[in-house]
Amino acid sequence: AGAGGAAEPPEFLFGEESPVWMRDFSAPCPHPKASAELDTVLARLGARRMVVGHTPQPRGINAHVTPGGGEVWRCDTGMSAGVISGPREVLEILPAAAAGEGQVRVLTAAGPIPGDVRRRRGPPAHPRPAPG
Repeated sequence: AGAGGAAEPPEFLFGEESPVWMRDFSAPCPHPKASAELDTVLARLGARRMVVGHTPQPRGINAHVTPGGGEVWRCDTGMSAGVISGPREVLEILPAAAAGEGQVRVLTAAGPIPGDVRRRRGPPAHPRPAPG
């Protein structure tokens, strides 16, 4: 038990590959392996998108779209003066309408920006070599 009798957090939360520290999806254009892994994770969760932070995005909130159509929204703008004094922005995800997929917008001081403006399509998945 930790301080005050609380249980110690699980070890998997602290490594570079942990959900808290892993940054594979935060690069401007993640490696194709990371894109494929993102599609796998989203499929297992039954989700269409993931939202991450902890890696400042100098150009503001943005999304990487995988070849499989999965999305990872990077929301750390580094707005603190102690980081990069990045833009003050908020990601808004509205629930899906009866026939829609929901609406994603980036809220800024100048007004809302449609999510499509901030989505970046990744390169196509690398084809696997034929068995030989």
